[in-house]
Amino acid sequence: MSQKLSYLSSVLYWFSPIKNLIYLLSPLMFAVFCIPIFKCTLVDLALFWLPMHLMTMWALRITSRGKISARWSGIYETSVMPFLLIPVIKETLGITLSTFKVTKKEAPSKKQMIDKRSLAPFVILLALTVAGIVRMSYMMVALEYIGILAVLFWLIRNAYYLVMCLFLGMGRDTDGENVKVLAAEMITVTKKDGRQIEGITTKLLEHGVDVYMDELDVLYLGEPIQLSILKSKYDLRVNGTVVSVHNSCNSDIPSVYTVEILDFNGQKDEYVQMLYDRKPTLPQRLRLGEGLFYSLWNNFARRIVIK
Repeated sequence: MSQKLSYLSSVLYWFSPIKNLIYLLSPLMFAVFCIPIFKCTLVDLALFWLPMHLMTMWALRITSRGKISARWSGIYETSVMPFLLIPVIKETLGITLSTFKVTKKEAPSKKQMIDKRSLAPFVILLALTVAGIVRMSYMMVALEYIGILAVLFWLIRNAYYLVMCLFLGMGRDTDGENVKVLAAEMITVTKKDGRQIEGITTKLLEHGVDVYMDELDVLYLGEPIQLSILKSKYDLRVNGTVVSVHNSCNSDIPSVYTVEILDFNGQKDEYVQMLYDRKPTLPQRLRLGEGLFYSLWNNFARRIVIK
C-alpha cells in the first residue's frame, strides 16, 4: 500500500500547477472582478481551509525533518506554474510534446540575464493582486466588511510568492564558484624563498581558498605560494597565487588572502574529496517563519538599492 501511495503522489504532484493557478485566480476573481467563487462566512472558510493549511505545514516539516517549509514550497511551485501548466494539460489529454530541447552545456554567464517573457505572467498576476489588496483593504476600512479578511490574507500571501518569483526569474550575478565551504582547516603556506607560515582557511572553493594568518603583511598580491593541507586522511600540496587581499579596518588585525589554485600537483581528486568530505556548511534545517521579511529586504537591497 505504501508503494502504491508513493506512485500516486508522484503522479498527482505534476498537477500542482493547476492547484496553484486556482489559488492565484480565486481571490482575484472576487477582489478585482467582483465574481464570487463560493459563498460562505469567515468561520465556514476557517473550518475547511485552516485545518488543511496547518496540516500541510506540519506534514512538510515532519516528513522532511525541517528541510522543507510550506512557504518555500509555495514559492517554488508558483515559479514553475506558468511553464508546467500547458505541458501537463497536454500530456493529460494525450498530446505529447514532440520537440526535444537539449539542455545548454555552456558555462553560465557571470552577469545575470533577464528573460522578460518569462517574467510577464508574474508581473501581470502581481499587478492584479496588488489591485485586489488595495480594494479589499478599502472595503475593510471604509465599509467595515471584516468577512473578507481571509481573501485579503490570501492576496498578501500570493503577492509575497509572486514577488519572490520575480526575483528568481531575474536571476543573480555569480562569481563562477558553485560551491563555497565555510570551514577552518589548518594549512602551511610555503613562500618562494622557502619561508613557511601557519594559517587557517576561512572559505574553501573548488579552485581556491581564503586564508587567515596571525602575522601582518606576510603575502603580497600576485605572489606564488604553495599550500599544504595536512589532516589524518589527507596530505595535500597545491600551488597557487595570491589574487586578492582583504584588509580589515583595524591595522592590528591580519588580512585574509584569497589564493587561486593553479596546480593541484596530481591531487585534484584528493582535494575535491577533502572539500566535500564533511557535513555541509549550508543550513540543514529551516526554522518556522525564518527569513520571511529578510528575504524580501535582502533582495530589494541588493538588486535595487545597491544598483
